[in-house]
Amino acid sequence: MGLFPHLTVEQNIAYVLRITGIPRNKRQTRAAELVSLIGLEESHLKRYPVELSGGQAQRVGFARALASNPEIILMDEPFGALDQITRLQLQDELLRIQQKLNKTIVFVTHDIQEAMKMGDKIALMRAGSVVQVGRPVDFFNCPADSFVTDFIGGSDFFRLLELIPVHQVMEAASPKNTPQATLTRDMTLAEAMRLLFRQNQQQMYVTDCDGKVTGLLSMEIIRQAAAAGSGCGEETS
Repeated sequence: MGLFPHLTVEQNIAYVLRITGIPRNKRQTRAAELVSLIGLEESHLKRYPVELSGGQAQRVGFARALASNPEIILMDEPFGALDQITRLQLQDELLRIQQKLNKTIVFVTHDIQEAMKMGDKIALMRAGSVVQVGRPVDFFNCPADSFVTDFIGGSDFFRLLELIPVHQVMEAASPKNTPQATLTRDMTLAEAMRLLFRQNQQQMYVTDCDGKVTGLLSMEIIRQAAAAGSGCGEETS
């Protein structure tokens, strides 16, 4: 997501709009909307890329990709050059934005943990060919071959807990009132289990980035997700 160094943040975000003939006032409005969406202050609009941190630059690059409201966004190793703390923060931020905008994002990464966290559906490739396509949990329960098992680092229960996000296995639910204690959809199953144990609960509701309850996770659901062969041969959505 390299930015043009001679353009301000506002000009970088609005670049595609400018070359397609969108009026200046509309470009400015759109840039202001997007800089707020990605969690930066309006004052950042007048800054140049050299004045930004690596994480801020990545956010601006994503805002530029969103400027023309595309149906599909390609992100090729977007966080690869960032430190681990910034990388995790931007992963969470991207998931939040994706939930709000409901965009299709093709996310390329060599980091299996990142793929498991970010992806609703994963395509694992080897030497230019697709080896397996499916939900993250399918790669544990139904690995296509030994290459898949080796790539994800094994198929044991505890490895699954550390990698699979809650929303991959939760059941749909929409209670009338929001419970006091909830899980968030992007927690790993390991994090969710620890919270269930601390709360002495067998199940808890799951909320999205806006705090709305969208699902239910229970110890039984986790057990079923970890059971060998679960979902093999079924269609994935």
